Amino acid sequence: MASPRMIATGIRDPSEVFHYLRSVRHRHPDPENRARRLHRDFNTTNSFETLTDVLRTDIQSLRTYIDEFSSEVKPRVDDCRTEFETKPFEIGGIEVEAPILYASIRIFQPERVVEVGVANGVSSYYILSALAANDNAGTLTSIDLPKYEDDHTGEWDADAGAWIPSGRDVGWIVPDEYRDKWEIQIGSMSDLLPNELYSGSVDAFVYDGPKRYSERKRTFDMVANSAGNCLYFCDDIAWNPSFERWADQNRLRWDTFGNAGLAVDGEL
Repeated sequence: MASPRMIATGIRDPSEVFHYLRSVRHRHPDPENRARRLHRDFNTTNSFETLTDVLRTDIQSLRTYIDEFSSEVKPRVDDCRTEFETKPFEIGGIEVEAPILYASIRIFQPERVVEVGVANGVSSYYILSALAANDNAGTLTSIDLPKYEDDHTGEWDADAGAWIPSGRDVGWIVPDEYRDKWEIQIGSMSDLLPNELYSGSVDAFVYDGPKRYSERKRTFDMVANSAGNCLYFCDDIAWNPSFERWADQNRLRWDTFGNAGLAVDGEL
């Protein structure tokens, strides 16, 4: 059922009602609960076989990179999580699927990565850590419209999502030694991403942006039209099947891991 806010919006702009109804048609029922189930059932070790097929690598290399992530990368984020223990919002970023993202960047060796969604910088840190370990001069460009705790008004929702705590800035988790390979662009994805794609080829695209079915599909189509061999990573697939359908329709090598999807276009 449409909310009173959506009804009021529809009176002003009927096209918004069309987009809303179409997104509801594609949306999984109770996506938050589905995401929790996907996280609960996910096991990195059990994913090795399908992940090696998608990335065209061997299990030993995969184990090496995942162990590297656990021992050298993840502890920093674990330490940062303590700042959120008393907050009514989350740190954000991918969780149990993080080793998959890190290992994929290590194996695919992209020179140019574009990311949508930053918040506190968890996923950005994982990507930049992998790029630094690759030692191939890889760079990351991130696009975000950050939400700051100091700008929040009213009561906090039970599922507030990721916000940036008082006294912190967007991407604060990323250490200084990685920032020379990182560019943050503040603004809407629809405004900034086309220009970023126009400026050069993209080797890897990491998406943690708007969840609407049509917007996700349109975004991945846009990236694919300007990219050659490319690695695609999509968070929050529990909301709708847009990523899986897009990857299948474009005949990519792909699979899902927990609440994330991974696809590869071209040879490694």
